[in-house]
Amino acid sequence: MVYARLDKKMEAEPHRKDALKLRVELLQVEPSNLTRQAAYLLALAHAGKHAEAAGSAAKVRPRMTQSTEPAIATGALLGRLPPQDSAKKAAYLAQALDALESATKEDYKNLVMLQTDPALEPLRANPRFVEIVKTVQSR
Repeated sequence: MVYARLDKKMEAEPHRKDALKLRVELLQVEPSNLTRQAAYLLALAHAGKHAEAAGSAAKVRPRMTQSTEPAIATGALLGRLPPQDSAKKAAYLAQALDALESATKEDYKNLVMLQTDPALEPLRANPRFVEIVKTVQSR
């Protein structure tokens, strides 16, 4: 992620592949661990496997309703996917915001994470995201 932020995509590529390999290995050790599943999804997206990440996110998201951090990570993943057509991008964005709303709906209070996590950057300008932040801030 650091290389990407520094616009050094070529330097980032081997690290992304290594990260994905590590996430696959960790997921094989404990396949039902939602945090590991969310990390694997993010590694897929960072490795450029967007369609696979989106498909896997759709399968795993219903199981994350009671797990806040993995649900937020899945929302962040969906907000970062760069599909070629705008209809898919809109669908991914809606799914990302749905995941975030679900994850933060009850007693979630980690406002700092919502405001600073770089993975959520693509969502911050969206009015629904702004409302989620306001709701969490009011708690």
